[in-house]
Amino acid sequence: MSRETVLTWLKEHPGASDIDPEELVARLEGQIREHAEADAWHAAKAHVEDRMHEWEQRWGYHSSEAYAAKQVCPELADELRRMEPHFEKGDEPHLVGEKVLANLEPEGRALVEEWVRDVANEVEHKIWQEIVTYTRGRGAGLVKEGKVSSDTDYDHTAAYAQQAARVAKILVAELDAHLPSGD
Repeated sequence: MSRETVLTWLKEHPGASDIDPEELVARLEGQIREHAEADAWHAAKAHVEDRMHEWEQRWGYHSSEAYAAKQVCPELADELRRMEPHFEKGDEPHLVGEKVLANLEPEGRALVEEWVRDVANEVEHKIWQEIVTYTRGRGAGLVKEGKVSSDTDYDHTAAYAQQAARVAKILVAELDAHLPSGD
């Protein structure tokens, strides 16, 4: 569904909204983008937190933080790539608010809802790809930045799972930093 199709319909049905069609569509696009982007970051953060908690419960051979980071980040990226979320019918009120949708006649509401999902899925897909790419390369970045230790001495290392949980905790904090303030 295109932006122009929605605009045309709104212009052909002037009683559909109290707001100018151009202004309404622009406002809706902003809301859709904001919510879709935040939802993607939230979903990625939630998955990494879940994995962090799983790793916290396990033990095993000792590992350097650097080794764990270089293994964990690509693993998480692959998991995230396979679990990309999508907006479905019924998600529209979350994205633009029920009040806007309730003011439209059924034909217009169906049209706008389809457009909302299309825009949200497009935005979410773009952000999700950024998240996957970011996560994949983050292990090497953590090593390069000195945020994880390369020490391999047994007395200065912990179990791989514990190191993986620590790396995941760093990623959770970084993903959290991408969320809009107030989330």
